[in-house]
Formats: sequence, structure tokens, C-alpha cells
Amino acid sequence: GTPVPPSAAEAAGRLLAAGLGRSGFPKARPRLGVILGTGLGGLIDRLEGEQSVPANRLGFLPRTTALGHAGRVAWGDCDGRCVVMLQGRVHAYEGHPAEVLTRGVELLAAVGVDRLLVTNAAGGIANGLVVGETVVLEDHIDLVRGRWAAPSSLRQRSQVCYDEGLAHAAIVAAGQAGAVCRRGVYAYMLGPSYETRAEYRMLRRFGVDVVG
Repeated sequence: GTPVPPSAAEAAGRLLAAGLGRSGFPKARPRLGVILGTGLGGLIDRLEGEQSVPANRLGFLPRTTALGHAGRVAWGDCDGRCVVMLQGRVHAYEGHPAEVLTRGVELLAAVGVDRLLVTNAAGGIANGLVVGETVVLEDHIDLVRGRWAAPSSLRQRSQVCYDEGLAHAAIVAAGQAGAVCRRGVYAYMLGPSYETRAEYRMLRRFGVDVVG
């Protein structure tokens, strides 16, 4: 796989020493990581035997400042599987460069995560979307960052951002839970302000379903 940055490996060591290692996570399969977006931080309470540490105590992740992002790394069992969750994250509009925004993912990879679920609270612009509906992404449009600055080896590995098998499993799971769910395309905007009506019209013409 892609080499883990030394600083991420050091932070992962601190996280394992803080109790994650004793939970048996490094040996658990599937090894799932979840990044909890705005309004979803309370999901850590669903973890059995939940433990957590402040993310910035690891010396690698920056302190979160956005409302609804507690800035903790939590772990515990969910349906018999050990899961690691980032309770909140930092954003580009908080003044962080791209290499800092990805540190949460690097940390999860360093502790052994090989399946990642990223969530957020997005605005729906597609016709028929209802409040609270779940959208499983099938593609995205980046209107902020432009060219991906990662090494060419990583870019080649990142051609497929959205795993079709996991997306199908998410749709099935949502249906079993009685949740309204669909596939869609996401537009990445800088924020934190909302888009203008003209921008919403533009995004619809681009084929975008949700924006954030």
C-alpha cells in the first residue's frame, strides 16, 4: 500500500497506546474507520465499550473549531466489529492547507483502517430530495482545490474514490433500516457561507445532487 507518513505513524502509536491496541482493533476485520460530519458526532454513543481521546492530544491532528465537531478520536464495537471514529474534522475554510485536511485519513490508515466511511451534512439541490435523506456518493465535482497535489503514485491508486461494492452494501443497509436513500453526485465548495441561487442553478446544470 501507500507508505504512511512518519508523523501519522507516531500519532497512531500514541492512539494504540491510549487503549485502541488493547481493544484488539489492529487484528479486527473488516477494519472500519468513520469520519463523522456535522450533527453526527452523537453516533459514538452507539459504540459498545466506547473510549475516546482528544484528537489534538495525539500531536498530529489540529484542534477543531467548527460548531458540531468535537475533535475526538473514538473507538468501540458496533455489531461485533471494532470501529474507529473521528468525531469531527477540520475544514479548509478554517485556514488549513490540503495536507492538513487529509491527516485524519492518514491517521486511520496508520492504525490499520482499510474501509473508510466519510459523512457530512450536505445541502440537497436535486429535485425530490427530502430533509434527512441519505445520499451515497457515486462521484464528485471539486470546485475548490483544483489539481490534486498528491504524488503520482497515489493519484494512480485514487482513480476510483467510491467503491461500488460498499456503495451497494450501504444502499441495502439503509433500506433494511427503513431510511430513504439514493445515489448522487456531490459538489465540493469552500464555505462556510451557503451558495447563491445562481450557483445552485449552475450546480444543477452540472448534474450535482448535493453540495457542501
